[in-house]
Amino acid sequence: TCFGTIVGLINDSKANVSINNIILTSTVLIEQGTHTIKYVGGFVGCVSKGTLTVNNCHLNANVYFPDNECVGGFVGLAKSGSKINFNNCHGTGTVTGKNYVAGLAIVDTSDSTLTKNNNGSCLTGAVKCTNGTNKNASYIKVTV
Repeated sequence: TCFGTIVGLINDSKANVSINNIILTSTVLIEQGTHTIKYVGGFVGCVSKGTLTVNNCHLNANVYFPDNECVGGFVGLAKSGSKINFNNCHGTGTVTGKNYVAGLAIVDTSDSTLTKNNNGSCLTGAVKCTNGTNKNASYIKVTV
């Protein structure tokens, strides 16, 4: 149910994944139609458990999935019990989704055990919803 160009899913409480110095320049386009993908991220689809650190990465492309509920420029969903760190990451592309769209990451608010750290990271491109106004240039919170 998760799609990312670098990692689809991180789902191990002992996982400590680092993504360093990557520039994503090709558009991430998932066409409309029958699919089971729920969470789309430019770099990582979903962090269910474990730690993800993204250092000096750049999204100079578009992430486009107009039928999908949750689309993040860098991370499609970070669930409770996980930890995400962004250090000096920037985006200039456009992120488009259906209901919940964020420049950096969609984050789960159902549990306070999610930790997110942002050190100088942001999306300066556009964030667009095809259905609604649930969008933010950095994070948007959802209950999953």
